[in-house]
Amino acid sequence: MQGTAQTPSQPAATAYTPTDRTVPTRAADRASYDRELVHAILDEGYVCHLGFVRDGAPVVLPTLYARVGERLY
Repeated sequence: MQGTAQTPSQPAATAYTPTDRTVPTRAADRASYDRELVHAILDEGYVCHLGFVRDGAPVVLPTLYARVGERLY
Protein backbone atom coordinates (compact mmCIF):
# COMPACT_ATOMS: atom_id res chain seq x y z
CA MET A 1 0.00 0.00 0.00
CA GLN A 2 1.39 3.37 -0.97
CA GLY A 3 1.35 6.17 1.55
CA THR A 4 0.07 9.60 0.65
CA ALA A 5 1.41 12.79 2.07
CA GLN A 6 -1.14 14.52 4.20
CA THR A 7 -1.24 18.27 4.37
CA PRO A 8 -2.97 20.16 7.14
CA SER A 9 -6.28 21.60 6.08
CA GLN A 10 -6.24 25.28 5.22
CA PRO A 11 -8.19 27.60 7.50
CA ALA A 12 -11.49 28.68 6.05
CA ALA A 13 -10.92 32.36 6.84
CA THR A 14 -8.81 34.47 4.49
CA ALA A 15 -7.99 37.03 7.17
CA TYR A 16 -7.03 36.98 10.82
CA THR A 17 -9.54 38.48 13.22
CA PRO A 18 -8.29 41.69 14.87
CA THR A 19 -8.33 41.74 18.68
CA ASP A 20 -7.64 44.46 21.25
CA ARG A 21 -4.04 43.18 21.47
CA THR A 22 -3.41 43.14 17.70
CA VAL A 23 -4.82 46.53 16.68
CA PRO A 24 -2.01 49.12 16.62
CA THR A 25 -2.54 52.41 18.40
CA ARG A 26 -0.40 54.30 15.84
CA ALA A 27 -0.88 54.14 12.06
CA ALA A 28 -3.73 51.63 12.38
CA ASP A 29 -4.60 52.27 8.72
CA ARG A 30 -1.31 50.56 7.74
CA ALA A 31 -2.16 47.28 9.50
CA SER A 32 -3.31 44.29 7.48
CA TYR A 33 -4.94 41.10 8.70
CA ASP A 34 -4.89 39.37 5.30
CA ARG A 35 -3.58 35.84 5.92
CA GLU A 36 -1.64 35.55 2.63
CA LEU A 37 0.03 38.95 3.11
CA VAL A 38 0.99 38.18 6.72
CA HIS A 39 2.47 34.83 5.67
CA ALA A 40 4.37 36.41 2.75
CA ILE A 41 5.92 39.03 5.06
CA LEU A 42 6.92 36.40 7.62
CA ASP A 43 8.33 34.08 4.95
CA GLU A 44 10.66 36.79 3.60
CA GLY A 45 12.57 37.19 6.84
CA TYR A 46 13.98 35.16 9.69
CA VAL A 47 14.87 37.78 12.31
CA CYS A 48 12.41 39.48 14.65
CA HIS A 49 12.94 41.66 17.70
CA LEU A 50 11.56 40.61 21.05
CA GLY A 51 11.03 43.56 23.37
CA PHE A 52 10.23 43.65 27.07
CA VAL A 53 10.87 45.75 30.16
CA ARG A 54 13.38 44.51 32.76
CA ASP A 55 14.05 46.43 35.95
CA GLY A 56 12.24 49.43 34.49
CA ALA A 57 14.37 49.58 31.31
CA PRO A 58 13.46 48.39 27.83
CA VAL A 59 15.36 45.40 26.46
CA VAL A 60 15.21 44.31 22.83
CA LEU A 61 16.67 41.01 21.66
CA PRO A 62 17.14 40.01 18.02
CA THR A 63 15.64 36.55 17.62
CA LEU A 64 15.41 34.00 14.79
CA TYR A 65 11.97 32.71 13.77
CA ALA A 66 10.41 30.29 11.32
CA ARG A 67 6.81 29.77 10.18
CA VAL A 68 5.39 26.31 9.62
CA GLY A 69 1.77 26.53 8.58
CA GLU A 70 -0.03 28.61 11.16
CA ARG A 71 2.70 28.19 13.81
CA LEU A 72 5.48 30.66 14.42
CA TYR A 73 8.63 29.28 16.05
